[in-house]
Amino acid sequence: MKFQLNDVATILSKSILGMKNLALLKNINIVTSIGSDLMSILCDKEQHQLVFDNIIKNAIEATSSNKNLYITCKKCDTHVHIMVKDYGVGIPKVRIARIFEPFYCIKENGTGFGLMISHKIVKEHQGTIQIESEFGQGTTVNIYLPLLGQLSLFQEDTLAN
Repeated sequence: MKFQLNDVATILSKSILGMKNLALLKNINIVTSIGSDLMSILCDKEQHQLVFDNIIKNAIEATSSNKNLYITCKKCDTHVHIMVKDYGVGIPKVRIARIFEPFYCIKENGTGFGLMISHKIVKEHQGTIQIESEFGQGTTVNIYLPLLGQLSLFQEDTLAN
Protein backbone atom coordinates (compact mmCIF):
# COMPACT_ATOMS: atom_id res chain seq x y z
CA MET A 1 0.00 0.00 0.00
CA LYS A 2 1.05 3.53 -0.69
CA PHE A 3 0.21 5.71 2.32
CA GLN A 4 -0.12 9.43 1.60
CA LEU A 5 -1.88 12.39 3.16
CA ASN A 6 -5.42 12.56 1.71
CA ASP A 7 -8.72 14.24 2.44
CA VAL A 8 -11.16 11.40 3.07
CA ALA A 9 -14.14 13.56 2.04
CA THR A 10 -12.61 14.00 -1.42
CA ILE A 11 -12.16 10.24 -1.82
CA LEU A 12 -15.71 9.58 -0.61
CA SER A 13 -17.16 12.24 -2.94
CA LYS A 14 -15.42 10.62 -5.89
CA SER A 15 -16.97 7.25 -4.98
CA ILE A 16 -20.41 8.80 -4.66
CA LEU A 17 -20.05 10.46 -8.05
CA GLY A 18 -18.97 7.14 -9.58
CA MET A 19 -22.05 5.37 -8.17
CA LYS A 20 -24.61 8.00 -9.27
CA ASN A 21 -25.47 6.18 -12.50
CA LEU A 22 -26.08 2.88 -10.71
CA ALA A 23 -28.37 4.69 -8.26
CA LEU A 24 -30.21 6.43 -11.10
CA LEU A 25 -30.83 3.09 -12.82
CA LYS A 26 -32.66 1.94 -9.68
CA ASN A 27 -34.31 5.33 -9.13
CA ILE A 28 -32.49 5.75 -5.81
CA ASN A 29 -31.67 9.20 -4.50
CA ILE A 30 -28.29 9.52 -2.76
CA VAL A 31 -28.55 12.11 0.01
CA THR A 32 -25.19 13.31 1.29
CA SER A 33 -23.97 15.33 4.22
CA ILE A 34 -20.23 15.78 4.01
CA GLY A 35 -18.49 18.14 6.43
CA SER A 36 -16.55 21.03 4.97
CA ASP A 37 -13.62 20.55 7.38
CA LEU A 38 -10.38 19.19 6.00
CA MET A 39 -10.39 15.55 7.09
CA SER A 40 -6.76 14.55 6.60
CA ILE A 41 -5.84 10.91 6.98
CA LEU A 42 -2.80 8.90 6.00
CA CYS A 43 -4.10 6.30 3.62
CA ASP A 44 -3.78 4.54 0.34
CA LYS A 45 -6.29 6.54 -1.73
CA GLU A 46 -7.06 3.72 -4.16
CA GLN A 47 -7.68 1.28 -1.32
CA HIS A 48 -10.15 3.63 0.36
CA GLN A 49 -11.80 4.30 -2.98
CA LEU A 50 -12.35 0.53 -3.23
CA VAL A 51 -13.85 0.41 0.29
CA PHE A 52 -16.27 3.24 -0.38
CA ASP A 53 -17.20 1.84 -3.81
CA ASN A 54 -17.94 -1.59 -2.26
CA ILE A 55 -20.05 -0.20 0.58
CA ILE A 56 -22.04 2.21 -1.59
CA LYS A 57 -22.60 -0.38 -4.33
CA ASN A 58 -23.86 -2.90 -1.76
CA ALA A 59 -26.22 -0.29 -0.32
CA ILE A 60 -27.59 0.62 -3.75
CA GLU A 61 -28.10 -3.03 -4.66
CA ALA A 62 -29.93 -3.68 -1.37
CA THR A 63 -32.20 -0.64 -1.64
CA SER A 64 -35.58 -0.76 -3.32
CA SER A 65 -36.49 1.69 -6.07
CA ASN A 66 -37.79 5.13 -5.09
CA LYS A 67 -35.92 5.16 -1.77
CA ASN A 68 -33.15 7.32 -0.38
CA LEU A 69 -29.63 6.24 0.45
CA TYR A 70 -27.93 8.41 3.07
CA ILE A 71 -24.19 9.01 3.22
CA THR A 72 -22.56 11.22 5.83
CA CYS A 73 -18.97 12.09 6.58
CA LYS A 74 -18.01 14.13 9.60
CA LYS A 75 -14.90 14.98 11.51
CA CYS A 76 -14.83 14.07 15.19
CA ASP A 77 -12.10 14.75 17.78
CA THR A 78 -9.83 11.85 16.88
CA HIS A 79 -11.38 10.30 13.80
CA VAL A 80 -13.54 10.67 10.72
CA HIS A 81 -16.93 8.96 10.80
CA ILE A 82 -18.42 7.80 7.50
CA MET A 83 -21.96 6.42 7.58
CA VAL A 84 -23.83 4.74 4.75
CA LYS A 85 -27.48 4.02 5.55
CA ASP A 86 -29.84 2.20 3.23
CA TYR A 87 -33.48 1.24 3.53
CA GLY A 88 -33.15 -2.08 1.82
CA VAL A 89 -33.99 -5.62 2.85
CA GLY A 90 -31.58 -5.64 5.80
CA ILE A 91 -29.41 -8.47 7.03
CA PRO A 92 -30.60 -11.07 9.53
CA LYS A 93 -28.73 -10.81 12.85
CA VAL A 94 -27.39 -14.38 12.57
CA ARG A 95 -25.61 -13.40 9.34
CA ILE A 96 -24.02 -10.16 10.56
CA ALA A 97 -21.51 -12.05 12.73
CA ARG A 98 -20.08 -13.70 9.58
CA ILE A 99 -20.41 -10.78 7.17
CA PHE A 100 -16.64 -10.13 6.90
CA GLU A 101 -15.68 -13.77 6.28
CA PRO A 102 -14.31 -14.74 2.86
CA PHE A 103 -16.81 -16.41 0.51
CA TYR A 104 -19.69 -15.52 2.84
CA CYS A 105 -22.27 -13.74 0.77
CA ILE A 106 -26.01 -13.23 0.97
CA LYS A 107 -26.35 -11.67 -2.50
CA GLU A 108 -27.40 -13.94 -5.33
CA ASN A 109 -24.50 -13.06 -7.64
CA GLY A 110 -21.96 -11.99 -5.01
CA THR A 111 -18.51 -13.45 -4.40
CA GLY A 112 -18.18 -12.83 -0.68
CA PHE A 113 -15.01 -10.78 -1.11
CA GLY A 114 -16.20 -7.14 -1.15
CA LEU A 115 -16.89 -6.73 2.56
CA MET A 116 -13.99 -8.98 3.55
CA ILE A 117 -11.54 -6.85 1.56
CA SER A 118 -13.13 -3.62 2.80
CA HIS A 119 -12.80 -4.79 6.40
CA LYS A 120 -9.15 -5.73 5.86
CA ILE A 121 -8.31 -2.35 4.29
CA VAL A 122 -10.00 -0.38 7.07
CA LYS A 123 -8.18 -2.44 9.73
CA GLU A 124 -4.84 -1.90 7.96
CA HIS A 125 -5.51 1.83 8.29
CA GLN A 126 -6.21 1.39 12.04
CA GLY A 127 -9.88 2.06 11.52
CA THR A 128 -13.00 0.11 12.30
CA ILE A 129 -16.05 -0.85 10.30
CA GLN A 130 -19.33 -1.78 11.95
CA ILE A 131 -22.57 -3.00 10.45
CA GLU A 132 -25.96 -2.56 12.05
CA SER A 133 -29.02 -3.99 10.39
CA GLU A 134 -32.60 -4.90 10.98
CA PHE A 135 -34.09 -7.44 8.63
CA GLY A 136 -36.73 -5.76 6.49
CA GLN A 137 -35.68 -2.26 7.63
CA GLY A 138 -32.25 -1.62 6.14
CA THR A 139 -28.58 -1.49 7.03
CA THR A 140 -26.17 1.09 8.38
CA VAL A 141 -22.43 0.81 7.80
CA ASN A 142 -20.23 2.93 10.07
CA ILE A 143 -16.57 3.44 9.22
CA TYR A 144 -14.22 5.16 11.66
CA LEU A 145 -10.79 6.26 10.43
CA PRO A 146 -8.13 7.94 12.59
CA LEU A 147 -7.30 11.53 11.74
CA LEU A 148 -3.73 12.51 11.01
CA GLY A 149 -1.85 12.60 14.32
CA GLN A 150 -4.06 9.90 15.89
CA LEU A 151 -2.24 6.87 14.49
CA SER A 152 -0.39 4.68 16.93
CA LEU A 153 3.38 5.01 17.23
CA PHE A 154 3.75 1.62 15.54
CA GLN A 155 1.81 2.82 12.50
CA GLU A 156 3.79 6.07 12.30
CA ASP A 157 7.07 4.14 12.51
CA THR A 158 5.90 1.78 9.78
CA LEU A 159 4.98 4.70 7.52
CA ALA A 160 8.39 6.34 8.04
CA ASN A 161 10.25 3.22 6.81
